[in-house]
Amino acid sequence: MMELGARRGYSAIGAGAAAPAEAPAPRPARPARPWRRAVVGAFAAACSAAALSANRLRRRAPRAAAAQIPTTLAVDAGGHFDSDGRFVLRDFDARKPFASFLPGIGGEWGVPMWAFYVNRGQGVAAFGVENKDGPLLEFEPANKAYMDAPFRGFRTLLRLTRGGAEATVAQPFFDPPSKHRERTMLIGMNELELVEVDRASGVETRVLYYTVQGEDFPALVRRVTLTNVGDGSVEVAAADGLAKLEPFGVNAGMLGTMGRTLEGWMRVYNCGRAEDSEETSAAACPLPYFKLSASTADSAQVQMITEGHFAFGYVEDAAEALLPVVVDPDVIFGDDTTLRDPAGFAKRGAAVADAAEVKVSKTPCAFAVASTTLAAGASTTLVTVWGRARTVPQLVDDIAPTVLKDRFASKKYVEAVALTERLTAAVASETANPLFDAFSRQMLLDNLLRGGFPEFLGAGGGAKRVYHTFSRIHGDLERDYNNFQIDATYFSQGSGNYRDVNQNRRVDVLLFPGVRDFNLRQFLTLKQADGYNPLTVATAFFSLAPEGARDDAAARAKAAPVAEALAGDAASRKKLAALLARPFRPGDLFEQARAEKIKFAKDRAAVLDAAAGAARQVFAANYTHEGFWADHWTYDLDQILSFEAVYPDDVERALWDAEKIPFYMSAGTVQPRDFKYVEVDGLGIRQYNSVYDDPEKLGQLADRDAQPDGAFELAAPTGDDDASSAVYTVEPVSKVLLLFATKFTLLDPSGLGVEMDANKPGWNDAMNGLPGLLGSGMPETCEAWRIGDWLASTIRRVQRPVVVPVELGDLIANTTEALKDASLTDFEYWERVASYREAYRARVRLFFSGDEVSLDAATLADFLGRATKKLERGIEKSLAYTDGVIMPTYFQHVVTAYEYTGLKNFVGQPFVRATAFEAKVFPLFLEGPVRQLKTVPRADGVQLKKIHDAVLASPLYDKPIGQYKICESLEGQPFEMGRMMAFTPGWLENESVWLHMSFKYYLELLRAGLYEDFWTAMATGAPYNMDVETYGRSPLECGSFIVSSAYPDEELWGTSYLARLSGSTAEFLSIWLLVFAGPAPFTLGDGGGLELALRPAVPAKLFKDDGTVTFTFLGGVEVTYVNPSRADSWTLEVVKMELLASKDDDGAKTTVDGPALTGAAAEAVRNLQYEAVRVYLE
Repeated sequence: MMELGARRGYSAIGAGAAAPAEAPAPRPARPARPWRRAVVGAFAAACSAAALSANRLRRRAPRAAAAQIPTTLAVDAGGHFDSDGRFVLRDFDARKPFASFLPGIGGEWGVPMWAFYVNRGQGVAAFGVENKDGPLLEFEPANKAYMDAPFRGFRTLLRLTRGGAEATVAQPFFDPPSKHRERTMLIGMNELELVEVDRASGVETRVLYYTVQGEDFPALVRRVTLTNVGDGSVEVAAADGLAKLEPFGVNAGMLGTMGRTLEGWMRVYNCGRAEDSEETSAAACPLPYFKLSASTADSAQVQMITEGHFAFGYVEDAAEALLPVVVDPDVIFGDDTTLRDPAGFAKRGAAVADAAEVKVSKTPCAFAVASTTLAAGASTTLVTVWGRARTVPQLVDDIAPTVLKDRFASKKYVEAVALTERLTAAVASETANPLFDAFSRQMLLDNLLRGGFPEFLGAGGGAKRVYHTFSRIHGDLERDYNNFQIDATYFSQGSGNYRDVNQNRRVDVLLFPGVRDFNLRQFLTLKQADGYNPLTVATAFFSLAPEGARDDAAARAKAAPVAEALAGDAASRKKLAALLARPFRPGDLFEQARAEKIKFAKDRAAVLDAAAGAARQVFAANYTHEGFWADHWTYDLDQILSFEAVYPDDVERALWDAEKIPFYMSAGTVQPRDFKYVEVDGLGIRQYNSVYDDPEKLGQLADRDAQPDGAFELAAPTGDDDASSAVYTVEPVSKVLLLFATKFTLLDPSGLGVEMDANKPGWNDAMNGLPGLLGSGMPETCEAWRIGDWLASTIRRVQRPVVVPVELGDLIANTTEALKDASLTDFEYWERVASYREAYRARVRLFFSGDEVSLDAATLADFLGRATKKLERGIEKSLAYTDGVIMPTYFQHVVTAYEYTGLKNFVGQPFVRATAFEAKVFPLFLEGPVRQLKTVPRADGVQLKKIHDAVLASPLYDKPIGQYKICESLEGQPFEMGRMMAFTPGWLENESVWLHMSFKYYLELLRAGLYEDFWTAMATGAPYNMDVETYGRSPLECGSFIVSSAYPDEELWGTSYLARLSGSTAEFLSIWLLVFAGPAPFTLGDGGGLELALRPAVPAKLFKDDGTVTFTFLGGVEVTYVNPSRADSWTLEVVKMELLASKDDDGAKTTVDGPALTGAAAEAVRNLQYEAVRVYLE
């Protein structure tokens, strides 16, 4: 649907574009001065060496307000944080190796850069723009990065002369750890700093990294401060930079397989005087521009490359001047291709900047060179900036002058810190445990990096629109299998997997209530007619075309007046109208406007508000042609329940009366049983190739590709041509009912689990073989029960019918009749209902008929009541396969009798029709009891406790490390289960501690009201409580898995791997909300009025000495619990609330006695009309 142009940074010869002219390097206003001690007052006041106050450490706000770059290493009393709230990791390179990353965000009006780091060398191991194909420092998987980072990454080379003695060469952070060196890593949410004190050389080196915010170019700032901590003065010659810098135009595939050949295209431009040769020059190179000379494609049309990478540096003082940059690695390292020994620099020192350099046909380096003399105790700072420019003129005329402005480095540092402080303010808390408070913020940051941060657009131009920024699929040095994408635009975002994005937005509305029902509408819209959904969710785009438009005529007509009001001249108005007539996202709109030189009459925020407000949002996704996951739908109810927890008085409108929603349509079509059950020699009956790309769907989707709504299913044409068809839409509640019906009718032949009938397994995707084994999942049975139970209670409350497509109405009616037939065996029931399901799928494969039926409350109560009872019987029946208490997770259904259909598949395997099955259970997985706990009423505390005690006594609990494993031993299980069987026990998905599932379990303990058990589990299972030596990384970060005691190497037990961006963040945020606000803070009272009741689960140990705990409610209300007894909050009752219009003015407060707010008071809090609320517990 979205037009794609030529690859960015390329221009085609013969297509109206000429090769770019290279601009000369700017001439300095005066000769470069000797490298001087930084004038600190010009950039930042020195930070206090005293430990930060408890309030500042926990609330963190003052840091964002102070324009200070850290210059000291002061640690709080617990030894966890420095004076700026950054986690302190001493002797970092002597610890277990780990990998992590800067968040890769540039702010709403900035262009982001990704950067990954390891605890080896100088940290940063890879960085670049957009994805793996845009590196300045090549992306390598973690196992290689640990080895290579000290060599090919950032390096600081020092040639030191003291008191007339012979010069010595030092390389901070390069040599192995020793007693002569103290090394410390300081980890902030949007920064990384390394500190080395080398007593042998007498030099302290501090290296600070952060990415640039709020600029139209992506860049990484590296700030290196050298302090003479030795005796007497020292003469310093320094070369600081990258040993390898990849020019623009390379990609990961070429670097990995044809790197030597690729060097033939490599060039460094913008060096030397006009009369000098660019290939070999001894002239200074202060603004080098790195790119390939042309595209590498073997095609008839040659493309020239215009974009390039840059690296330049200056000494931090009041009037910066560019330093020379050495780009030829042979000048620095000579013939040492290991990059260990900088022989050239050791010999010549700063004079390497005067050497003749070869700037072609080799992978360049980039070392800024300077020299100075430092008195004892004196410091000096070198700043280098690394990024991408669209052209040489942009680098020379825009980027360099911007960077060289007074206080740039300092300002951008403060902006970087302030950005993540702002993004995580919704979970600001102040408890007795600063690790818990800091962990909470980190969890929200990592959560939004997958789910996105909700922005509210259109306020100045029309209706408010929710737009999620900063999201991307999780990919990093450890998750090297994922191809992450971080768009290099304003309001940057990238696509993500449906399950990941859905779960990571679960609590959006509880933290950002302005989101309202946006998320539930988006994810229900992306449901197909068969109840499945595409794998990849893209960010919604904007369109001025009316729904169902088949051309852009209406969009052009609507765009014209919008462009008239926003553009500054006639030519710009015409171009802008053309842009707005096409579907757009904010970043793309401004990027195209820049490329077309559109002049705006208003500021960019007003332009975006007007454009977004005039448009409608269209939800977008991508089908990846590999099938459909069995569990993705299980997160949809969570969106509804979160909305209901804030807006219980709006549920009826949102689901029955709101604008109708369409059905996503992909080419993927699930085969009926007769075309996927096959006989496999030596194995028996298997379920293979369950999903195929339907040619008729492909044709229809291709015909409609240019239409904004082209990916949504149509109602059947009513006339002789397709023009009479329209996108079919239904009430959101109809989609929820469809979801339940399509999943309920997938109940397996034994009435136990929900079948995996579409090529993909459930949550545990390492069990990729289960669909082939005719697998089914009890977790999905539990989740189907939850949806059915919620629908039944909601329909009973509102007493309204649900209008559904007639095809769905028939499926429900037929299934209800099968449920009523008590004479049917489990197999006979399955055979009949599966046939109904297949008939339904066939009817809606290409179109809905458009006919509808209204199902009244009584009809739905009958269907839902019978269906949920059957699900309950299945859950109860499954317990016979275990100890009678813990629900199993997965079943295989072995076909014990079958008949041939007479047809074969494309590899000659005969299709069969099963006539009998035998259910076989797999070992225990933690997901079973996690989902089981959701089906037990909270009032049944005895049963809930019984399940937990059984889990605690089972092999799922890893006693040596006090945590819960993803599964018990899989010894003896078939390799056909999936790739997890290829892993060593205790590693990855085979019997490790998978933190996402562990946090799911902790969450269910909390929901169940098992507060003591929950906090006991968190004491050993939450990273912020773990020993850093054992955990192996910052305890503020969630790894994906922890090595369990099943692993043969005991030294690794308890060590975490796969950094951050996992579902653990979503589970923890749900935990955070339950701990502080309790379940469903807003409800409807007996009379239907709005009520607000806070029911915290805060343990005594989190209350401060003054008996208080403070947290942020709804993203904007500061709530303080006052607990003089400092007892566990769940043993107390709320006796009084004080509502403060201003948290700083006690005089303007309203006092309400009792446990809840009702009516106008509750609504005022929800509308954020109070800044603070005090809640008194007794």
